[in-house]
Amino acid sequence: MDAHPFEILQQTAAETENTAKKEFAVFEPIINEPLARSPIVYLVRHAESTAKILDSTTRRYTYFVDTVDQKLSIRGDRQCEGVRLYLSQDPSLKLTHLLCSPMSRTLRTSIGIFGSNINEGTKVIAMAELQTFDRGANGTGLSVNDLKARYGDQVSFSLLPEDWNEADQKSVSLNGRYSSAKRNIEKVKEMMERIRSESFPEQVHIGVVTHSSCLRHWVAAEGWETLEIDPYLCDRDDKGHALQGTESKIVRPIPVGMTPKEAAKAR
Repeated sequence: MDAHPFEILQQTAAETENTAKKEFAVFEPIINEPLARSPIVYLVRHAESTAKILDSTTRRYTYFVDTVDQKLSIRGDRQCEGVRLYLSQDPSLKLTHLLCSPMSRTLRTSIGIFGSNINEGTKVIAMAELQTFDRGANGTGLSVNDLKARYGDQVSFSLLPEDWNEADQKSVSLNGRYSSAKRNIEKVKEMMERIRSESFPEQVHIGVVTHSSCLRHWVAAEGWETLEIDPYLCDRDDKGHALQGTESKIVRPIPVGMTPKEAAKAR
Protein backbone atom coordinates (compact mmCIF):
# COMPACT_ATOMS: atom_id res chain seq x y z
CA MET A 1 0.00 0.00 0.00
CA ASP A 2 1.44 3.37 -0.99
CA ALA A 3 0.78 5.46 2.07
CA HIS A 4 0.66 9.24 2.00
CA PRO A 5 3.56 10.62 4.06
CA PHE A 6 1.13 11.52 6.76
CA GLU A 7 -1.60 8.98 6.65
CA ILE A 8 -2.93 8.35 10.12
CA LEU A 9 -4.69 5.05 10.34
CA GLN A 10 -7.75 5.09 12.53
CA GLN A 11 -8.50 1.69 14.01
CA THR A 12 -11.01 0.69 16.61
CA ALA A 13 -12.15 -2.56 18.13
CA ALA A 14 -15.24 -3.59 16.16
CA GLU A 15 -17.41 -3.50 19.25
CA THR A 16 -16.53 0.09 20.16
CA GLU A 17 -18.65 1.83 17.55
CA ASN A 18 -18.64 5.23 19.22
CA THR A 19 -14.86 5.32 19.37
CA ALA A 20 -14.70 4.36 15.71
CA LYS A 21 -16.46 7.59 14.80
CA LYS A 22 -14.01 9.74 16.70
CA GLU A 23 -11.32 11.54 14.68
CA PHE A 24 -7.84 10.10 15.18
CA ALA A 25 -8.93 7.53 17.80
CA VAL A 26 -7.13 4.58 16.40
CA PHE A 27 -8.03 1.30 18.01
CA GLU A 28 -8.80 -0.39 21.27
CA PRO A 29 -7.19 -3.83 21.63
CA ILE A 30 -9.39 -6.48 23.19
CA ILE A 31 -8.44 -7.00 26.87
CA ASN A 32 -10.00 -9.90 28.77
CA GLU A 33 -10.13 -8.10 32.12
CA PRO A 34 -13.65 -6.61 32.26
CA LEU A 35 -12.67 -3.53 34.26
CA ALA A 36 -9.52 -2.73 32.29
CA ARG A 37 -9.42 0.44 30.22
CA SER A 38 -7.99 -0.48 26.83
CA PRO A 39 -5.44 1.98 25.45
CA ILE A 40 -6.31 4.23 22.53
CA VAL A 41 -3.50 4.03 20.00
CA TYR A 42 -2.63 6.44 17.19
CA LEU A 43 -0.66 5.04 14.25
CA VAL A 44 1.48 7.48 12.27
CA ARG A 45 3.70 6.93 9.26
CA HIS A 46 6.83 9.11 9.23
CA ALA A 47 7.01 12.31 7.19
CA GLU A 48 8.86 12.61 3.89
CA SER A 49 12.53 11.72 4.24
CA THR A 50 15.52 12.60 2.09
CA ALA A 51 15.43 9.05 0.70
CA LYS A 52 12.25 9.66 -1.29
CA ILE A 53 11.62 13.22 -2.51
CA LEU A 54 8.39 14.21 -4.25
CA ASP A 55 8.64 16.67 -7.16
CA SER A 56 5.66 18.96 -6.63
CA THR A 57 5.48 19.73 -10.36
CA THR A 58 5.68 16.25 -11.90
CA ARG A 59 4.25 14.48 -8.82
CA ARG A 60 6.97 11.87 -9.22
CA TYR A 61 9.37 10.60 -6.57
CA THR A 62 13.16 10.63 -6.78
CA TYR A 63 14.88 7.99 -4.67
CA PHE A 64 18.18 8.37 -2.77
CA VAL A 65 18.43 5.14 -0.82
CA ASP A 66 22.18 4.58 -0.50
CA THR A 67 22.67 6.59 2.69
CA VAL A 68 22.32 5.12 6.17
CA ASP A 69 19.51 6.38 8.41
CA GLN A 70 18.29 9.34 6.41
CA LYS A 71 16.56 12.27 8.06
CA LEU A 72 13.46 14.23 7.11
CA SER A 73 13.43 16.43 4.03
CA ILE A 74 12.50 20.11 4.20
CA ARG A 75 8.99 19.13 3.12
CA GLY A 76 8.98 16.45 5.81
CA ASP A 77 9.72 19.05 8.49
CA ARG A 78 6.89 21.19 7.14
CA GLN A 79 4.56 18.21 7.16
CA CYS A 80 5.33 17.66 10.83
CA GLU A 81 4.55 21.28 11.58
CA GLY A 82 1.30 21.05 9.61
CA VAL A 83 0.15 17.97 11.48
CA ARG A 84 1.25 19.43 14.82
CA LEU A 85 -0.80 22.53 14.13
CA TYR A 86 -3.79 20.48 13.01
CA LEU A 87 -3.78 18.24 16.07
CA SER A 88 -3.16 21.14 18.45
CA GLN A 89 -6.69 22.30 17.70
CA ASP A 90 -8.05 19.22 19.46
CA PRO A 91 -7.42 19.70 23.20
CA SER A 92 -8.68 16.18 23.93
CA LEU A 93 -5.68 14.66 22.12
CA LYS A 94 -3.06 14.26 24.81
CA LEU A 95 -0.66 11.37 24.41
CA THR A 96 0.67 9.67 27.51
CA HIS A 97 3.21 7.46 25.71
CA LEU A 98 4.97 7.28 22.33
CA LEU A 99 6.36 4.07 20.84
CA CYS A 100 8.69 4.80 17.99
CA SER A 101 10.93 3.15 15.42
CA PRO A 102 14.59 3.95 16.24
CA MET A 103 15.22 5.36 12.73
CA SER A 104 15.97 9.09 12.57
CA ARG A 105 13.06 9.84 10.22
CA THR A 106 10.57 8.38 12.70
CA LEU A 107 12.26 9.90 15.74
CA ARG A 108 12.23 13.34 14.12
CA THR A 109 8.61 12.85 13.09
CA SER A 110 7.70 12.00 16.68
CA ILE A 111 9.49 15.06 18.03
CA GLY A 112 8.19 17.30 15.23
CA ILE A 113 4.53 16.41 15.75
CA PHE A 114 4.36 15.57 19.44
CA GLY A 115 7.15 17.76 20.80
CA SER A 116 4.80 19.68 23.09
CA ASN A 117 3.52 16.39 24.54
CA ILE A 118 7.10 15.24 25.10
CA ASN A 119 7.96 18.51 26.85
CA GLU A 120 4.96 17.98 29.13
CA GLY A 121 6.14 14.53 30.17
CA THR A 122 4.97 12.08 27.51
CA LYS A 123 7.32 9.09 27.60
CA VAL A 124 8.99 8.18 24.28
CA ILE A 125 10.19 4.58 23.94
CA ALA A 126 12.18 3.36 20.93
CA MET A 127 11.33 -0.19 19.85
CA ALA A 128 13.34 -2.13 17.26
CA GLU A 129 10.16 -4.07 16.40
CA LEU A 130 8.79 -0.89 14.79
CA GLN A 131 11.71 -0.38 12.38
CA THR A 132 11.38 -0.69 8.60
CA PHE A 133 11.78 -4.10 6.96
CA ASP A 134 14.20 -2.61 4.42
CA ARG A 135 17.59 -4.33 4.80
CA GLY A 136 19.51 -1.84 2.65
CA ALA A 137 21.37 1.29 3.71
CA ASN A 138 18.16 3.28 3.99
CA GLY A 139 16.82 0.67 6.41
CA THR A 140 19.92 0.66 8.60
CA GLY A 141 19.77 2.71 11.77
CA LEU A 142 22.43 4.22 13.99
CA SER A 143 24.14 2.44 16.86
CA VAL A 144 22.57 2.66 20.30
CA ASN A 145 25.36 4.97 21.49
CA ASP A 146 24.87 7.34 18.54
CA LEU A 147 21.11 7.37 19.09
CA LYS A 148 21.57 8.22 22.77
CA ALA A 149 23.98 11.02 21.87
CA ARG A 150 21.52 12.58 19.40
CA TYR A 151 18.12 11.91 20.95
CA GLY A 152 18.78 10.63 24.45
CA ASP A 153 17.39 13.71 26.17
CA GLN A 154 13.93 13.04 24.69
CA VAL A 155 13.81 9.31 23.88
CA SER A 156 14.49 6.15 25.89
CA PHE A 157 16.60 3.54 24.09
CA SER A 158 16.74 1.14 27.02
CA LEU A 159 14.93 -1.61 25.07
CA LEU A 160 17.34 -1.63 22.12
CA PRO A 161 19.95 -4.41 21.96
CA GLU A 162 23.32 -3.47 20.51
CA ASP A 163 22.66 -5.47 17.31
CA TRP A 164 19.21 -4.01 16.63
CA ASN A 165 20.40 -2.34 13.40
CA GLU A 166 22.09 -5.37 11.82
CA ALA A 167 20.50 -6.38 8.51
CA ASP A 168 20.61 -10.09 9.38
CA GLN A 169 18.18 -9.45 12.24
CA LYS A 170 15.54 -8.71 9.56
CA SER A 171 16.40 -11.71 7.39
CA VAL A 172 13.58 -14.24 7.02
CA SER A 173 15.94 -16.99 5.83
CA LEU A 174 18.12 -16.48 8.91
CA ASN A 175 15.08 -16.22 11.19
CA GLY A 176 16.22 -12.81 12.32
CA ARG A 177 14.81 -11.38 15.52
CA TYR A 178 12.76 -8.75 13.64
CA SER A 179 11.98 -10.72 10.46
CA SER A 180 8.42 -11.66 11.44
CA ALA A 181 5.77 -8.92 11.32
CA LYS A 182 3.44 -10.96 13.50
CA ARG A 183 6.17 -11.52 16.09
CA ASN A 184 7.00 -7.81 16.07
CA ILE A 185 3.35 -6.91 16.60
CA GLU A 186 3.18 -9.32 19.54
CA LYS A 187 6.10 -7.50 21.17
CA VAL A 188 4.42 -4.14 20.66
CA LYS A 189 1.19 -5.55 22.10
CA GLU A 190 3.11 -6.74 25.17
CA MET A 191 4.49 -3.23 25.65
CA MET A 192 1.01 -1.73 25.31
CA GLU A 193 -0.31 -4.16 27.92
CA ARG A 194 2.56 -3.28 30.24
CA ILE A 195 1.81 0.43 29.83
CA ARG A 196 -1.90 -0.18 30.39
CA SER A 197 -1.29 -2.23 33.53
CA GLU A 198 1.16 0.27 35.03
CA SER A 199 -1.19 3.18 34.30
CA PHE A 200 -4.44 1.53 35.43
CA PRO A 201 -7.01 2.91 36.14
CA GLU A 202 -5.97 5.94 34.07
CA GLN A 203 -6.80 5.94 30.35
CA VAL A 204 -3.64 5.79 28.23
CA HIS A 205 -3.23 7.30 24.76
CA ILE A 206 -0.30 5.75 22.90
CA GLY A 207 1.23 7.14 19.72
CA VAL A 208 3.02 4.65 17.44
CA VAL A 209 5.31 6.24 14.83
CA THR A 210 6.66 3.77 12.30
CA HIS A 211 7.03 2.93 8.58
CA SER A 212 4.68 1.94 5.76
CA SER A 213 6.32 -1.50 5.61
CA CYS A 214 5.16 -2.03 9.21
CA LEU A 215 1.78 -0.35 8.91
CA ARG A 216 0.64 -2.54 6.04
CA HIS A 217 0.78 -5.48 8.45
CA TRP A 218 -1.24 -3.56 11.03
CA VAL A 219 -3.77 -2.76 8.28
CA ALA A 220 -3.99 -6.48 7.55
CA ALA A 221 -4.89 -6.93 11.24
CA GLU A 222 -2.10 -9.44 11.79
CA GLY A 223 -1.98 -10.51 15.42
CA TRP A 224 -5.25 -8.84 16.42
CA GLU A 225 -8.35 -10.81 17.33
CA THR A 226 -10.94 -8.16 16.47
CA LEU A 227 -9.98 -5.04 14.58
CA GLU A 228 -11.78 -2.52 12.39
CA ILE A 229 -9.60 -0.17 10.38
CA ASP A 230 -10.42 3.25 8.95
CA PRO A 231 -7.63 5.38 7.40
CA TYR A 232 -7.55 9.16 7.79
CA LEU A 233 -5.31 11.77 6.22
CA CYS A 234 -4.33 14.88 8.12
CA ASP A 235 -6.22 17.27 5.88
CA ARG A 236 -9.56 18.95 6.21
CA ASP A 237 -12.80 19.33 4.31
CA ASP A 238 -14.67 22.62 4.08
CA LYS A 239 -15.97 22.17 7.63
CA GLY A 240 -12.56 21.42 9.13
CA HIS A 241 -13.10 17.68 9.53
CA ALA A 242 -10.40 15.11 8.86
CA LEU A 243 -10.75 13.46 5.47
CA GLN A 244 -11.16 9.72 5.24
CA GLY A 245 -9.20 7.93 2.53
CA THR A 246 -8.90 4.47 1.03
CA GLU A 247 -6.30 2.76 -1.12
CA SER A 248 -8.41 3.51 -4.20
CA LYS A 249 -9.09 7.16 -3.40
CA ILE A 250 -6.41 9.80 -3.04
CA VAL A 251 -7.38 12.87 -1.04
CA ARG A 252 -5.64 16.21 -0.79
CA PRO A 253 -2.25 16.28 0.94
CA ILE A 254 -1.32 18.69 3.69
CA PRO A 255 -0.49 22.12 2.19
CA VAL A 256 3.28 22.50 1.92
CA GLY A 257 5.23 25.74 2.22
CA MET A 258 2.81 27.53 4.53
CA THR A 259 3.90 29.07 7.79
CA PRO A 260 1.96 28.04 10.91
CA LYS A 261 0.28 31.47 10.87
CA GLU A 262 -0.76 31.07 7.23
CA ALA A 263 -1.98 27.53 7.87
CA ALA A 264 -4.04 28.71 10.83
CA LYS A 265 -5.70 31.38 8.69
CA ALA A 266 -6.37 28.82 5.94
CA ARG A 267 -8.27 26.70 8.40
